[in-house]
Amino acid sequence: MLARAFNTMTDRLQETLSSLEQQVARRTAELERRTEQLQAAAEITRDAATARNLNELLDRGVELVQARFGFYHVAAFLVSEDRQSVNLMSAAGASAEQLLARGVYIRMGVGVVGHVAETGRPYIVGDTAADDRYIPHAFLPDTRSEAALPLRVGEEVIGVLVVQSDRPHVFGAGSVLVLQTMSDQLAVVIQNVRLVQDMEQALRELEVTSGRYTQESWQEFLLRSSRPTGYRYRRPRLEVITKQHEEALEALASGRTVITSAETVVELGKGEARGSALAVPIKLRDQVIGVLDIHFEGDAPPEAVSLVEEAASRMALALESARLFEEAQARAAREQTIRRITEQIRRAVEVESILQTTITSLGEAVGAPRIYVRLGTEEELLTRSDEGEENATGDPR
Repeated sequence: MLARAFNTMTDRLQETLSSLEQQVARRTAELERRTEQLQAAAEITRDAATARNLNELLDRGVELVQARFGFYHVAAFLVSEDRQSVNLMSAAGASAEQLLARGVYIRMGVGVVGHVAETGRPYIVGDTAADDRYIPHAFLPDTRSEAALPLRVGEEVIGVLVVQSDRPHVFGAGSVLVLQTMSDQLAVVIQNVRLVQDMEQALRELEVTSGRYTQESWQEFLLRSSRPTGYRYRRPRLEVITKQHEEALEALASGRTVITSAETVVELGKGEARGSALAVPIKLRDQVIGVLDIHFEGDAPPEAVSLVEEAASRMALALESARLFEEAQARAAREQTIRRITEQIRRAVEVESILQTTITSLGEAVGAPRIYVRLGTEEELLTRSDEGEENATGDPR
């Protein structure tokens, strides 16, 4: 009896030990699997973060998730600007190309994806056949389970990451935790890329506006200026010119440096063969405001190109500084003139004196030979227009 009891106890101890060993093995395997998933999630986020734009980021993200975790289908949706729908932006795995070509737009609150986008909470479909919220798709007939995870930045949901499996009940609590952590990290990367793209777009728009302003400012400056705007240096004289050689016109039009050989260049208006030419556009904020045209007796020295281009660049900055200085002086002179006229008007106390002072001061300021002023309503002035009266200056109308 004692021996039998001892054997029974031994058997039970062995069973318990075996059970414990199995539990330890399962826990170890689960821990190793969880560690691999976390490492994969970290690698996915790191690799996706190297993308240069939003589309590349989303494409790389879903492809890495699908490849590293072996899911049947992975898709990334982003919430529309008006927050009325969730739109498919990228997909990997089964039927990805067909879905992207067709386009998928889901209203907020509709189906699994719309529900997650609206609530900001993950939603797990253990068995697609038994879930009322899940909406089957003809392009994904083998989907048996699904996890939809919000892409969150703070409290804002910017999209939904959807992962699908062709086996039911795949997404346990541990897997969902790993996937949600990865989704949160991807959401931050997406938001950062968006901010960078917005900044780049704003910078491009600013550059376009600045370039347009520069072009218009120089056009206006040259139209107002009565001074020469072109010179030719022919040793030992400096001469004013109004025409340009062909290579200079080409550089002006293209915005690029133009080099011509001795055989293809002809002296302006003389038909004489001459040496090579180097025409470099003078550019300010990517806008051409002039050209440097240099002629050589032989071929242009190789080092001349970089030298002249650097000189043209510095010349553009100097010219812009000079233009701004002249405009500032002109504005100061105008302000001074306005103040002087205003002071003269204020010293006048009678209506007639104010009228006479104003037109006299304005005539001197703008150099106009005649200035007219009349007081009255539109009806009175129109009625008197045929009477042939002399105006306040004494000149005939």
